[in-house]
Amino acid sequence: MIDLHVHLLPDWDDGAVTLEEARAMADIARRDGIMKIAVTPHIFRMTRNEGDWAGLADRTARFKEAAGEFPCEIYWGAEVFVQPDIVESLRGHDLTINGSAYIFIEFAAEALLPGAKEFLFDVMLEGFIPIISHPERNAEFQARPRLLYEIVKMNCLAQVTAKSILGGFGPEAKRAAEIFLKHNLAHIIASDAHDTGARPPRLRRAVEEAAKITGRAKAEALVTDIPQAILENREIGDWGEPEDPERGRKTWLIRLPWKK
Repeated sequence: MIDLHVHLLPDWDDGAVTLEEARAMADIARRDGIMKIAVTPHIFRMTRNEGDWAGLADRTARFKEAAGEFPCEIYWGAEVFVQPDIVESLRGHDLTINGSAYIFIEFAAEALLPGAKEFLFDVMLEGFIPIISHPERNAEFQARPRLLYEIVKMNCLAQVTAKSILGGFGPEAKRAAEIFLKHNLAHIIASDAHDTGARPPRLRRAVEEAAKITGRAKAEALVTDIPQAILENREIGDWGEPEDPERGRKTWLIRLPWKK
């Protein structure tokens, strides 16, 4: 399996603190059957060194020297939090997954950025393909799953978190993850791992649960074929047309007494 979203870079964000912890996380991943990991440090949020691009490059270089001793193949990416001048930052820094066109975009948990679709369109005009990080944990996507459908129809992708599928982020996140899987709105399952305890890099149990919704072949593709295509900067293939989760939802129609 391939885990494209792991906070493995030591002493940068709220993920691994030390190289030893990062190596222990990789050991857990390998025992779970994960062969490849993308290191995705937070950018513009939850970092200890906001705006320190030189520091990020230095930490990355030092980690790459040690990564050859890890039990998993290591790839590079980032999780970029939405902010007004994101396009300029993307132009100036390599934040994509393994140098591809694909890039993780993170919204706040409470809400979406006003004009989110226009924002994503601007990112796409620069040649990037946004992958929405863990939309099932976002309050607006939970309440209005059609919003994710509209974004996916723009040719964006979405990544759901393994722990959400298993109920670890609460019933609302679990319900949203199931909706997104059922309606072909989830393209990747990733761990979004931060440590060895509460949020370790494991995927296998979540894939088993997802298979009950999507079928075995699709569930496995979410952690194998599709992530591999992203690492190789290829199209992800046809795994089902996105469906509107709110299509056919009943609405109340109130007839005024003078209307017929």
